[in-house]
Amino acid sequence: MVALELMAETAMLDIESACQQEATQLASLFGSPINAALLNVFFLQDRVKKDTGVEGVETVARSVESVGVIGAGIMGAGISAANIKRQVAVTLSDVSGEALMQGAQQVFEEISYNKKTQSADVQRAIEMGPLLNISQSSHEFASCDLVIEAVIENLDIKRQVLQGVEGNLPSEAILASNTSTIPITTLAEELQRPEQFCGIHFFNPVRKMQLVEVIRGQQTSDETVATAVAYTKQIGKLPIVVN
Repeated sequence: MVALELMAETAMLDIESACQQEATQLASLFGSPINAALLNVFFLQDRVKKDTGVEGVETVARSVESVGVIGAGIMGAGISAANIKRQVAVTLSDVSGEALMQGAQQVFEEISYNKKTQSADVQRAIEMGPLLNISQSSHEFASCDLVIEAVIENLDIKRQVLQGVEGNLPSEAILASNTSTIPITTLAEELQRPEQFCGIHFFNPVRKMQLVEVIRGQQTSDETVATAVAYTKQIGKLPIVVN
């Protein structure tokens, strides 16, 4: 607001007077609650960039080069696009062929968007398009390092989906849920490898929201948490680990 007021007040002044007024006005901001809050945000973001997500334990995060996303709705498409824009290969799956096609269209619209021209860029679509694979079968996740479930917020449906997918994953792969309301420990109850399951909760819209919650269940391993945190940073997001 101070910047806007200064532009209005100094528009008709000579440069020396305008600069003097700017110096006086901006100096008054230092030490204010807003200044303190912005400094706090800066240092918190800097701390998150160095945080492994696991305290006091030497844990090496696994490499994530390919990601599976279950559910081609708004969240699933957004998560897929966020990965592809960071050159991470994605397999997007949905039981509905129509939903899958609509989701793929949303992904292409987002990855092809050029901020400079504020329009679709065909070259971007050509370059990044091959990183997207779509399928109605969970067998396509057999080569994925991480699979994120992003289906409807219903416990029974999520459990059914997660159990069905787990058997098709490599033994070292991580399974995650984008749930915002269901406890991760509850979702993990009937999984074969609960230690390799966690929450990776993106916020909507994914393209704008930097924050991602990495949610630890009671049986989630340190390695799983560290991998989820490193992966989140890999695609340009800021992770915080929560219970």
